[in-house]
Amino acid sequence: MSHLRSYALRTGLVVALLATPRLATAQEVAPGSAEGDGIKVGEGTVIHPTIGLETGVVSNVFYEDSNANFAGLARVIAEFSTGSLSGRRLSGPQLVSDDDPGAEQGSTTGARSAAGGDLSYRASLRLAYEEWLSGNDNVRAQRDLAIGANVRGVVYPRRTWSFGFEEDFVRAIRPTNFEGPGDLNRDINHVKLQLNYQPIGRTLSGFARYQNTIDVFEGDNKDFANRMQHTIGVRSEWRPFPYTMFYADASLGFYGGLGGDSTKVSSLPLRTVIGAQSSITVDTTVSTRVGFAKGFYSAGPDYTMAIFGAQVGHRFSPQARATLLYDYDFQDSVNANFYRDHALRLRHDQQIGEVVGTADVGLIFRTYRGVLAEVMGSSPDRSDLMFTAHLGLARTLRTWLVGTIDYNFVTDQTDYMQLGDDPSYTRHELLVGLRAAL
Repeated sequence: MSHLRSYALRTGLVVALLATPRLATAQEVAPGSAEGDGIKVGEGTVIHPTIGLETGVVSNVFYEDSNANFAGLARVIAEFSTGSLSGRRLSGPQLVSDDDPGAEQGSTTGARSAAGGDLSYRASLRLAYEEWLSGNDNVRAQRDLAIGANVRGVVYPRRTWSFGFEEDFVRAIRPTNFEGPGDLNRDINHVKLQLNYQPIGRTLSGFARYQNTIDVFEGDNKDFANRMQHTIGVRSEWRPFPYTMFYADASLGFYGGLGGDSTKVSSLPLRTVIGAQSSITVDTTVSTRVGFAKGFYSAGPDYTMAIFGAQVGHRFSPQARATLLYDYDFQDSVNANFYRDHALRLRHDQQIGEVVGTADVGLIFRTYRGVLAEVMGSSPDRSDLMFTAHLGLARTLRTWLVGTIDYNFVTDQTDYMQLGDDPSYTRHELLVGLRAAL
């Protein structure tokens, strides 16, 4: 690798970072998640500690166009959560994001918490330390600590007017796509505030929301990509039948760079959506949405297009469900003005005795427009074809102990060149683990 290429990759965002697919899922089935009854510390309040260990192999540590950097990986996980109810039972109004293509899959105001009192909440902390098992010093230098913290809840969950809130922080860790000690670690903080209106026994409901996202890269030489996003929105829902809902949603964003060194172009993304969800039969569900989106970027390329999404789910048995999702949408990008996705995903969840399994595949046609000059690419536009596959198995060994196997595959093939280098990559990851919960 030449000195020039090394400098560019260290001082500019690697575009492959944003090639990670972002597809919504219809269910919260999470093989490998373990949570016991918890330790009661007060009236209606429990603490749920979980500890886990995963180990396995990764074929391409640095996301390069070859699989030469093969290494072992060991991960230690510690999770703590507390709340007025367990995660499986907290069913108060959820908070949604207007940029979440799967947000329409469940009503945000239709479910009321079964908890007594004026507050239902849940707080959780997840720590995952990764140690790379390799003779390569640059690979071992990728050892790091990922952090996830979340607080969510609803005030007055059983009244006509309720207030929902969520604070979510993630420290995401990732190596660069070249063999070196650097990384692309970033801190993402997301706040959601939501005022819900749901009269008891009425078919009409709705909510107003505010969201704030701060996205910061830890490396000083990546300050140009830091950004802040504010979004305000309203949504109304109509349930003429118990299992059928129609909704309308509108939002306006105020996006821009964060800090004096950021070169992120400011924008005012406008989105209007109408949609419907229904159960065709007892076992078959369908949802669809159509809308309009415009970026209003202050400079460079902009989008003014229709957006569309649809999902069909079928339960073959009480233990098996399949979901097919298609989404066409635009999103603000860290290293460009925006990107456009044609995304298709197929997922199957299955339980056989004590074994729970999930298999899904995804295909994404992604186009970036207005790639930042700091990335030092071959053009301001980029087109990618991505394919992902995941298989997860979890078996209950004891009431408090779960064994897991997870396989992940991703390939990103692009027409983009970065200082003569192809950022395309293919990556395999296989991990086995144990989770113990109280």
